Amino acid sequence: MPCTAGRKRRSADQKTRIASAREYIGRAPTISRNANKENPPKGAPKAQVAIAASQPLQDLKQKLENTQRKVRHLDKKIGALKRGKAEAIVQEKIMKTRLALMERDRNALAQRNLGIQEALKQSEKLCSDLERQLSDELKRHRSELEKYKKRLKRAQKVRDHLAQAKVTTRTPGLSLIHKRTYTETARKMMRMLVQSGCARSKVGKVLDGLAKEMGVKDQKDGKKVRVVSRRTVSRAVLEGYIAAKQQLGYEMKQTSGTFKFSI
Repeated sequence: MPCTAGRKRRSADQKTRIASAREYIGRAPTISRNANKENPPKGAPKAQVAIAASQPLQDLKQKLENTQRKVRHLDKKIGALKRGKAEAIVQEKIMKTRLALMERDRNALAQRNLGIQEALKQSEKLCSDLERQLSDELKRHRSELEKYKKRLKRAQKVRDHLAQAKVTTRTPGLSLIHKRTYTETARKMMRMLVQSGCARSKVGKVLDGLAKEMGVKDQKDGKKVRVVSRRTVSRAVLEGYIAAKQQLGYEMKQTSGTFKFSI
């Protein structure tokens, strides 16, 4: 501990040394002036007797001063050691505090590393799953691409075949009868004439006149188109009406809303 201001306190060791020195000084023979005067040494002058009497006392004083100087020097060393010890204690506390902080940071970093490792494992697993899914999707798309390529090749072949057939074959002219039945074109013309206000009994004559002007003939025997009867015209109109109702029902079924109607 650092020394306080004022008089220095002596340690037990210092006090013991000083007491032994004083005891040693007290055991020395005391020479008084009267004794020297009364019993002077024979054959010696007075100055020599005084010097001889004071010599042990000076030696003891010198030893005492040397001892005190050594004690002060030791006190300084002890003070320096105490101050060094106090500083060492403070440094030890600081180092312990730093060590505790470093230990806490190390634990926090360890926990963080564990979390990062878990996240890395999850990300690796997710990446592997995505890679597997992408590989499956790639295989599926490649198979679909091969299918589309095959279909495209077939479509190109069909197109080339149709183009070649269109070039080689001749497009037939307008025909009203095919295999002894009226074609869809003829039936459509009948319905158009009826909707335009032509009587059903007169539709045959109108078609006959159109056939004469257009030069339409039967595909089988090359004869002219025969006159359509009133009953055939009525049947064509009825067929168109039924087909129109079917088409209307189909279109209503395809819509998302609801309808209320009565037939």
